[in-house]
Parts: sequence; C-alpha cells; structure tokens
Amino acid sequence: MADHMKLDGEWPALDWPQALKDALMPQTRESLQRMARLLRIYDWENEKDKDALIDGLAPVLADYAAESTALWDEERWALIRRLVKNNGLMAEPPQSGPVAYYLAERGIAFPGEVKGKKSLVMPTELVERFAKLEGLSGTPAQVKRNTEHIKLTQGLLYYYGILEEPELEARLIALTGETPEDGPDMFEVLVDALDFRAMYDLDEDGLFANLDVEEPQELLRIQQARGESAVSRVYQGRTAQSGRT
Repeated sequence: MADHMKLDGEWPALDWPQALKDALMPQTRESLQRMARLLRIYDWENEKDKDALIDGLAPVLADYAAESTALWDEERWALIRRLVKNNGLMAEPPQSGPVAYYLAERGIAFPGEVKGKKSLVMPTELVERFAKLEGLSGTPAQVKRNTEHIKLTQGLLYYYGILEEPELEARLIALTGETPEDGPDMFEVLVDALDFRAMYDLDEDGLFANLDVEEPQELLRIQQARGESAVSRVYQGRTAQSGRT
C-alpha cells in the first residue's frame, strides 16, 4: 500500500500541455521499469537502457493505461474524467500522496507546478486516448462493480480483521451474487487498489488485513484455533479497547 501522505517538495515546474515523451524523460530508469511492470508492458519492464525504455514505452503506454482502468473504482474514474475534461490539467489537485503517486507511477498524470500553481498534468497522448474510453461521460457498470468489491472488502475486514483470499472471495460472491467470470478478477481489482488509499493491506501469503491489525498472522492463528465467531469478537474487542485509549 502506498505510504506517501503528502507531496512535500515534489512539485517541479511542468509545461502544459505536455507530450508523453517529455513527461517520461525526467523519470529514473527504475521508475520507468516500474511503470512498465504496473501497466503490464512486459516487453520493456527489464530494459536497462533508459533511452530505449522511453522509446519503447512512449508509443504504447496510453493504450495499456486505458486498459488498466478495467480495475478502477469510481474515485479514480472521476479523476480521469476531470483531467480529460480540462485537457490534461488539474489545478489544485488532491495533495494526499497516494492519489498523485498512483497516477504518476503509471505514467498517467504527473504532479508539478504550472504557472506557479500546484497541478496534475496528463500528457497529451493520454488525454486523447482516455477521451475515447467507452462510458467516460458517466460511470461504467464495471467501475461501479469494482467500487462495490473494494467497499465490501473494507467492510468485511473492519469486522473480521483478517481474511484469507479463498474466504474473502466466497464472502464477496455471497454478498454480490456474482461469480469470478462476471468481470475482471476481483483480486486484481483489490490488489490494484492497494496503491490508492485502500483501507486494507495484503501480505505475501495472500492474507488480507484491516490497517488497524498490527499482526495479521497472529490473528489468523486465533481464527484457525477458535473459529470465525471468536475472531470477530477478538477483533471487535481490540477495536473497542483502542477506542478507549
């Protein structure tokens, strides 16, 4: 999960409008490789030459970024609508780190100052590509579905504290009446949201946890030893206790 909270000192002067290649030039090789990895541009994720990496990403990044919106929720979709409507410029954007870092790490929009004002700038190629997205004038059903999955996951984890992937999937299916075949893999949606202010975390063992749970694996052992109802009581008791301190 993104742990950046503020963008202190990270507002370089930017031109607007800005070409994608110009936006990529100041980035480090490592950040460009991460960009390729996050957008699943696998042909370029291991390229070590920065110039070659930029030349490889520039022609295809907009299409891959547009495809990535299949995993988005309503908040991210609204940001893109606003950026496209304003031809790639968002003056006085949200200054919480996860918003800008999420977009910048994927090459979608970059934080900076335009004429002395803090802004997010979307490269021209991205504006043109996102403008062609189906349903941009409203909120597509898939985006609404993703939003529901994320909110339900946050609610379940607030109650139970932790859930392993198979159990979380079963509970989401029971609550929504959907099956995994109804759209993008729901766990791809949940994992992608980790970098965008999701109120849960995920460890390498596939254990989802509410952010207030300090030791998810310990709570899992309690769940396995005492059963689900005991886990909910333990976690609620812990939450109530923390609220009194």
